[in-house]
Parts: sequence; C-alpha cells; structure tokens
Amino acid sequence: MANKVVELVNVWAKMEAETPDLDLQTFCRKCLQEHNDQAFAEAEAVLPGGSAPGVLGMLFGKLYRYTNIYVKKALQDLPLSSIDEAIYLEIIARAQTPRKSDVIHEALSEFPSGIDIIKRLVKHGLVEELPDAEDRRSKRLRLTPAGHDMLLETRERLGRASQLAFGTLSQGEMAELIPLLFRLEQHHANHYKAVRSASDIETVEQIFG
Repeated sequence: MANKVVELVNVWAKMEAETPDLDLQTFCRKCLQEHNDQAFAEAEAVLPGGSAPGVLGMLFGKLYRYTNIYVKKALQDLPLSSIDEAIYLEIIARAQTPRKSDVIHEALSEFPSGIDIIKRLVKHGLVEELPDAEDRRSKRLRLTPAGHDMLLETRERLGRASQLAFGTLSQGEMAELIPLLFRLEQHHANHYKAVRSASDIETVEQIFG
C-alpha cells in the first residue's frame, strides 16, 4: 500500500512540474489519458488489420445500423419516412424560420434529397414555407402547430430508441464518451464545406493536413 502511495505522489510531482496549476480533476484526467494511451498502444498491436481508426469506423458503422433499426421501429406508425424528417423538424424548430438551404446544410444532406424531405414535411402539413424578405429567390421554413406536436412525439420516441442504443452505458461512461464525440464532431464540422467540394479522397486528406 505504501509503495502505491509513493508512486502516486511521484506521479503528482512529475505532472505538477509540467503543469504548475495542477488540480485534482486535471491530475485524474491526465492519469486516465496516459493509462488509455498505453492501453491503446497495446491493443492496436493485436487489432484486426492493426488499425484503430479502421476498427472505430467499423464499430461506428455497425452502431449506426443498430440504432437505425430502433429508430425505424419507434417511428414506423408516424407520417415520417426516416430519421431525416425528425432531424429536419428539430433543426427548423431550433432556428424558428430558417432558409431551406441552411436546413439542408445543417442536416448534412445532399441538396436534391433535402428538397424532397422538405416537400414531404410540407405535404404532411408539418412545415410551411414562407417568403424570405431578404432574398426573393429563397424560402424560409416554419413548423405548423401539427409540426410542433409531431416534434414532441418524435422526441419522446427517439429518446426511447436512444435508450435502447446507448442505455447499456453508465452515466459515468456517457460523461466520458460525450465530450470526445463532441470534439470529433466539431473537428469535422470545421472542415465540412471544404470536404463537400473536394474532388477525391486525396484532396480531403490534404484538407485535414
């Protein structure tokens, strides 16, 4: 036990020399990071294909498919073709009266498919189009009362689907995972426009440096 305490004190002293204003929270985070980095190096050596990013891509792909199954079951009796319509309702509600193009961009949709989604929402009476006072060529979107009701319904159902997809994680595990995913999402969001206009994967690699 004493040896462990000495080891802990030595680690603290080493980190404090690197980070003078070291506090307990930062110390714990750095210790965990160093442990994870070591575990990663050991695990990567035996991963199938030897590539951690490749395994992450495979896992994210499978998790998306699993989650999509739950989402389809949750929304199957609603006038929504997919999760995309629910996402569009959420974006429109948050922005109140956004331009069509802005909604499509935020949803990461291709423009033709985004227009089709909006048309379906309008057809079902969930969204209405408004003239844009700043640009006559553009249209703005707004939820109808039925759209607000549908948004509340989809939030409840998607919450149940998300519980099926991620509920096996503890609150602590989610607290560790969410900031990492937010950071990853923000990284890609910062490059999204340039990537969309890139001609090939080599050009995308150059964008990311």
